[in-house]
Amino acid sequence: MLSVSSGFIRPSRGVTSTKFGSALNIETLVAAAERRETPIEAPASEIQDKISFIINNISALNIEAKAKELIEIFKEQYYPWFAQYMVMKRSGSPIYPFIFLMCACVHILEPCQSSLAYQPPNPWTMGILGLLAEIYSMPNLKMNLKFDIEVLFKNLGVDLKEMTPTSLLKDRKREIEGNPDFSNKDIGASQPQMVPELVTNDNLDLGCAVIEQAATDKAVQTIDGEIAQQLSLRRKHREGVSSFFDPNMFAQGSMGVVPEALRPKPGHLSVSQQRVYELEALIASDAREAEVQGVIAEVPEIILRCISRDEAALAVAQKVFKGLYENASNSLHVSAHLAILAAIRDVCKLVVKELTSWVIYSDEERKFNKDITVGLISSELLNLAEYNVHMAKLIDGGRNKAATEFSISFLQTLVTDESRVISELHNLVDALTKLASKPGSPESLQQLVEIVRNPIANINTLSNATMGKEDKAKQSKDKKSPSQSTASREDYNNTESMEPDPAGLRAQVSMLFADWYQICELPGTNDAACNHYIIQLYQNGLLKGDDMTDRFFRILMEISVSHCLSSEVINPGSLQSAQQVQSLSFLAIDIYAKLVVSILKFCPMEQGSNKIFLLSKILTVTVRFIQKDAEDKKVSFNPRPYFRLFINWLLDLGSLDPVVDGSNFQILTAFANSFHALQPLKVPAFSFAWLELVSHRSFMPKLLIGNAQKGWPYIQRLLVDLLQFLEPFLRNAELGVPVRFLYKGTLRVLLVLLHDFPEFLCDYHFTFCDVIPPSCIQMRNIILSAFPRNMRLPDPSTPNLKIDLLPEIRDSPRILSEVDSALRAKQMKADVDEYLKTGQPGSSFLTELKHKLLLPPSEAASAGTRYNVPLINSLVLYVGMQAVHQLQSRTPHAQAAGNNSSLTVFLVSAALDIFQTLIQDLDTEGRYLFLNAAANQLRYPNNHTHYFSFVLLYLYAEANQEIIQEQITRVLFERLIVNRPHPWGLLITFIELIKNPRYNFWNQSFIRCAPEIEKLFESVARSCGGLKPMDESMVSGWVSDNTH
Repeated sequence: MLSVSSGFIRPSRGVTSTKFGSALNIETLVAAAERRETPIEAPASEIQDKISFIINNISALNIEAKAKELIEIFKEQYYPWFAQYMVMKRSGSPIYPFIFLMCACVHILEPCQSSLAYQPPNPWTMGILGLLAEIYSMPNLKMNLKFDIEVLFKNLGVDLKEMTPTSLLKDRKREIEGNPDFSNKDIGASQPQMVPELVTNDNLDLGCAVIEQAATDKAVQTIDGEIAQQLSLRRKHREGVSSFFDPNMFAQGSMGVVPEALRPKPGHLSVSQQRVYELEALIASDAREAEVQGVIAEVPEIILRCISRDEAALAVAQKVFKGLYENASNSLHVSAHLAILAAIRDVCKLVVKELTSWVIYSDEERKFNKDITVGLISSELLNLAEYNVHMAKLIDGGRNKAATEFSISFLQTLVTDESRVISELHNLVDALTKLASKPGSPESLQQLVEIVRNPIANINTLSNATMGKEDKAKQSKDKKSPSQSTASREDYNNTESMEPDPAGLRAQVSMLFADWYQICELPGTNDAACNHYIIQLYQNGLLKGDDMTDRFFRILMEISVSHCLSSEVINPGSLQSAQQVQSLSFLAIDIYAKLVVSILKFCPMEQGSNKIFLLSKILTVTVRFIQKDAEDKKVSFNPRPYFRLFINWLLDLGSLDPVVDGSNFQILTAFANSFHALQPLKVPAFSFAWLELVSHRSFMPKLLIGNAQKGWPYIQRLLVDLLQFLEPFLRNAELGVPVRFLYKGTLRVLLVLLHDFPEFLCDYHFTFCDVIPPSCIQMRNIILSAFPRNMRLPDPSTPNLKIDLLPEIRDSPRILSEVDSALRAKQMKADVDEYLKTGQPGSSFLTELKHKLLLPPSEAASAGTRYNVPLINSLVLYVGMQAVHQLQSRTPHAQAAGNNSSLTVFLVSAALDIFQTLIQDLDTEGRYLFLNAAANQLRYPNNHTHYFSFVLLYLYAEANQEIIQEQITRVLFERLIVNRPHPWGLLITFIELIKNPRYNFWNQSFIRCAPEIEKLFESVARSCGGLKPMDESMVSGWVSDNTH
């Protein structure tokens, strides 16, 4: 909201504001006249005719006489009408601008007769005269224009008859009236567009030369690298006797698909190769088939040229449909007619509906032609939903014998040839199931129904029945010598379960996945087919959430990912450069993602929690698979299939709220747990895809909005995972190209959170600053700059700003992080509470404090510092929070704590004693970490910002060593010299430090150690609004002199 934004106020712009360069035409004037509050009064028609006559006969010689005549008949009340008449009727008429332009052109050219440069035969002048000659020859041209042209030619001494007219106006297209390109284009918008064009044209040759040189150098370098290895091989062969032969030439490209036995090799052809080429020469091309294909290809083109495309398509389709059954025994005849119908369907979608009705209402001879019906289904020329209902009714409980026999034979054919469409014929299957359950039904019908309704249990029988000898031999060979991919799958199986997959399970799952693919590819796939398929999976025990479910989804993952990665196209670049991936086919990934969504949508479970459990199982299998794949492939790991899979799930599962009992939040948390398991520290190769998934619009905003902020801890945990991964690189300033991109992406995510969810960053600032290294100033500033959206920040540079009087300065900020977790882990919390309660001056707590903040030598090496940074951060904020709490409890009125903070702070001297001990006893490194922990609390207006700002200024004023003042200045200053945003409390503290003469800031030696340093301080001071103080009136009164 604009009312709570921090200084970003946008000027409002009226929608109807006029500006220079805006379009102004007759339509604008007409619209303006229509919006007048009082209508324009027009004179009588006789007066209008007289005025029109006067205007038509006016000239330069009689203008004064005509003006007097006009004044005599014209009254003042008609002035608005006369103005509108002159502008909109006379000047706005299309013919008048042309007449005015012609007259102006003629008068401009007349002085050329006395010009040395432009008098004829000057090419420029003669070109214009040629155009005037063309205009002169135009029919129906006004006599006064012709007269002006004749006078011009006479004055210039040019014969009009000898002048060759141009042809510029002959074929010129007439301007379309009302064309938006001419009537509505903003004229002023062309000026900024002309600037780049002019600059480009002026520097075009130079730019092309630079590009050509760069391209030439790159090409030379690339080509040299490409041919270096081949040249060296050829040089070696020159020394020998044998001819050179490159085996890779025939193993790649088009020859790569040729079997090894048929590939060309050095020397003569073998006997088998020679036999192949001899047989190929004997094979005659089938001219008849080529002719048929040519006719089929012409059918859509002919239909598209028809005026009534649909009527023509249906008429041709009806004739082809009749001819389809005339020679049904001829397979070539049937296939050709089906191909023609498919071609017609591509240009007219109504053909499918009409063909279905023709089949349904045809006679039994055509209706029960199994081969043609199966062909129509294979070519996707029948509406299966309508045909399914019709055939189920036609059986009539087995009373229609012909229909029943046809349906049985029809289903048997579909089981072996087109099993993908059986799920669309569920009504027909149900009818045959009822018929098979009756006593006396044929055993073959019962077996058929069992196979159709339970494909998983009978899949081996079906596959063995339809598998040829070659397929069986190949399958047995595969079992004896598994491929490398199979071996890797077995390794992964061992990580999940000690037992291998049951025999035939992979083949079963592969066929089920193929069936699901066919269902998804069917035109007009509805929920009924998907529901029927999912129910079959559930009834056969694949969705119970047990070990079989894990195996089922793992095999599906292997199939889909393997299909996706096998479609990878490698860029044929330099052999010595890294392979560049061009494209992947995500078809199998999308189909698998849709299967999971359909399972969660249609699986017949009693409660939504069971579906959440099933989703968690699927995600667990996916996480394990990704971890295993990344571990095995190392650098060659490709995260794109998994990224596509998660994106599909995030987009599709967001619409399942009513289906899974309103548990969308549980779905998001399940994904959050999975992303936590795939964090960059565990799967570094998945980092970029992981960051995009975590920050996706279907995940992060949904977790942060609503649900009483229950999703905030999940996003906080994921961001901590990311920052922990980046911490070593940021701490050591080792930002390679990949890490730099990841760092920039992290900054963008934080900026999105700063803009859309600032309260989230406010509440978890302590946790984030705990894992951000001290050297990463820009990222930490983004987090600390967050402030609640309902707060309006005061301008820090306001003169005499009284911070103590701000109403927000008395409120405590909400902190959702566990501030004392590090203290409790080191068993220091009780000691800190005891000292804050008693405050004994000679307590051993202060003397042992420095030692307790040190890390063991083994941990210090990996952490990059000798100090326990989280423990220092926890100690500083916890002590400050306890001090503020004690101040509020000891102050009689809450407002008094704000107005007299500079005095009441000393009521809790134990906290100041701890801070003074830390600033004096710690070395330079420890003191810097302590000051950073205190500066991390300088945020938006609240009592924590107020307290820690006072503490830093107090420590600066009471410092007995200049190095302490220099380090305090450094901690504040280094956070201000980076790019915005800057925390409000940081600006307030620094401005107070440089403006208040009590701190004598500008006279410190470290400020004036070098002219460049002093100029840098002055520049930052000016940008912050705090100049060198001249007198006491510039002091804001943040810390009173009465403090000491």
